[in-house]
Amino acid sequence: MTALKSLKNHLHVLAQPGITRKERKSKLEPITEASGPVLDETCKQVCATCRKSLREGKRPRISLAIMVVGLVQCLRS
Repeated sequence: MTALKSLKNHLHVLAQPGITRKERKSKLEPITEASGPVLDETCKQVCATCRKSLREGKRPRISLAIMVVGLVQCLRS
């Protein structure tokens, strides 16, 4: 495992312009796009497979699956 902060210059491949939105607290707030990559705030380390993909400029294959699991947990609470 590698510290996520050591790969900060490689995280641009996780950004999805036009896809990600910032959370709104009410429907009256405007819809705004999130800039940069969307990361799980609890994630502090990256496995060797994902590190290799990020260093090659590729999105790790399981990155979306991890985000969906986090979203489901958030919606349950």
